[in-house]
Amino acid sequence: MEKKPDKFLLFTTDAAFIECVPEAEADTAESILGKYAKFSKANKYAQYMILCPDGIVRSHYEVYKHYLVTHEKQLFEEIPGSRRIYQFDGINEAAIYMGGFTWLTPVEVEWHTDDESYETAEICDGDPDFITLDEIVEQFPEATQLTVIIDSPLHGEIYNYGNHGRKWLRVGFTGGYA
Repeated sequence: MEKKPDKFLLFTTDAAFIECVPEAEADTAESILGKYAKFSKANKYAQYMILCPDGIVRSHYEVYKHYLVTHEKQLFEEIPGSRRIYQFDGINEAAIYMGGFTWLTPVEVEWHTDDESYETAEICDGDPDFITLDEIVEQFPEATQLTVIIDSPLHGEIYNYGNHGRKWLRVGFTGGYA
């Protein structure tokens, strides 16, 4: 795999990158990520990597972040109430609290599932339970503030509702729990 490809190449490999087996190729990042989802669903124990047109080997998440994320996340950026929060999506774990930063009280929410969440959970080895930010507000109408912490081993985000009006804002980042 010395030469730079003109397409994205999905491949499996051993831990030392000695033997690489091409599985699929695509012209766009969106297309190769779709193929990644299909292949990883069919064989969730295989390790897939992607050789990108710039010659760098990336994971599926790195391809997503490098080619598809259009802007960096900002503090105090408004978060749409329709945003789905998964209880555990295979990497990120969510915790929901009533209150602000100086007093957080954990709350139990009514999570739900649908066909899309089951498919996502199967691909990511996660939990299909999710809730939207607006549904959290509906479940706790008496709350003056709500806080959602979504954390993973390496990074996380903190959302708050009620401290800056009746909207969800990203109010912090975490360094992860690892």
